[in-house]
Amino acid sequence: MKNCDVRMALSVLYYLILVDGQSHDHELQLFEQLGEQFDAAEFNVCRETIITDCEKQTAGASDDFEYYELVVEGVDKALAGKPVGKGPHIPLSMVIWDMLAVAHADRLCSAEEERLIKHVVRVHNMDQRLYQQFVYMMNACVAVSAQLEAVENSSMNYSAAKPIVDELEHRRDVIITGALNVINDSLMPEIPMAQQVQEDIVDQGMRGVGNFMNDAGQAIGDAAGKAGNAIGDVAGKAGQAIADAAGQVGNAMGAAGNEVQKNAAQ
Repeated sequence: MKNCDVRMALSVLYYLILVDGQSHDHELQLFEQLGEQFDAAEFNVCRETIITDCEKQTAGASDDFEYYELVVEGVDKALAGKPVGKGPHIPLSMVIWDMLAVAHADRLCSAEEERLIKHVVRVHNMDQRLYQQFVYMMNACVAVSAQLEAVENSSMNYSAAKPIVDELEHRRDVIITGALNVINDSLMPEIPMAQQVQEDIVDQGMRGVGNFMNDAGQAIGDAAGKAGNAIGDVAGKAGQAIADAAGQVGNAMGAAGNEVQKNAAQ
């Protein structure tokens, strides 16, 4: 799968922020955080150039249709080249996960954002099953974040709320770790030995993520009971969302594992 340098990745993320015509504070904050995480020194050098170039690319659009087309054109240009310099090379699968994170930073992924992400997935031949796994896990993260916000904004006293918040934050971190594990597994080369084992690395990774997410769903269910009626409904919905996501990930991973075994046997 394609790799990106810092400028390529951040250009794509900034185009995503622009695509629906609304630059929300949470999206911009996450853009800044990701730039620092990728390479703080390089980000400080290229930040203003990226923003200026992206906004210049979309300036002058006569209508919404042309505006979207200009954004797509800019994304395609950004991803057309090869990584340069000695900075980190970021797998496109990681960029797509970060695109989902930015799109959901304000809790609502717009139709334009989803369309642009799917464009990148399709044009660069990302495995659709991998993309669906990302979507399911991101939805689970959003559900946990909604529950965290409900707890933090509730009338619960600090001593009652803190263990629930700590546990939910832990479960959110576990889901994100699961996503990173899936990304790392997807970067591994095909191993001929896969045809000689009953459970290959795809199966193992998918099973692990499914277990993580089932645990997260259970934890939120437990939190709902502790929190009481005030936030119980929100907690229940969050737990159900994660349970659904776990089932969907498990199904997708099972299909992926079967496909690997089938191909390896040929």
